[in-house]
Amino acid sequence: MSASHESSDELLMRAVQGRNGTALEFLYRRHSSLLRAVIFRAVHQDADADDVLQEVFIEIWNRADSFAPEKGRALGWMITLARRRAIDRIRRNQAYQRSSDRAELELATTVETRPRNRAEEELNSAETREVIAEILNRLPENQRQAVELAFFRGLSQRQIAAETGIPVGTIKTRLQLALAKIERALKGVSREFVSEYTTSAAA
Repeated sequence: MSASHESSDELLMRAVQGRNGTALEFLYRRHSSLLRAVIFRAVHQDADADDVLQEVFIEIWNRADSFAPEKGRALGWMITLARRRAIDRIRRNQAYQRSSDRAELELATTVETRPRNRAEEELNSAETREVIAEILNRLPENQRQAVELAFFRGLSQRQIAAETGIPVGTIKTRLQLALAKIERALKGVSREFVSEYTTSAAA
């Protein structure tokens, strides 16, 4: 069936049922603004409204045979499709948000229930204590002192500087050098110790 921009909506829909793409284009030009407004009132997001509008016209094309002019006007049928699609989008967004919230909660719970000081756990092992002691003994005296004050006494760099009378910058450099040597010595066996230690020492 032929279609023109002057054809009624119902005639255009009959043409769409006959797989006339031009008729669908005429319907789009005629009613896309109105349908988008209907959608936007539900989803409140421009990107979602644009996406849903495209989905609606794809559905109009795919479900054209379900339109029956005796049951109502074509525009009313299209508005119904638009509202349904908008509701579907809202539900998908809500489902995604709930899924995202659950994932964040599970991650937070995992972090909270995980032992907070793995370094302390490792130091409770006699074997690990021996390894750490051996590494510390290899350090220069000034670096070993900085490590002992920072980790074993829990002092910050500023507190170490105040206690020893050594500039903060120097303390920081000594700790960095010591940590680099410790990490190389451990060769990845106890990286969690180094990571935990680095955090506490840099405070």
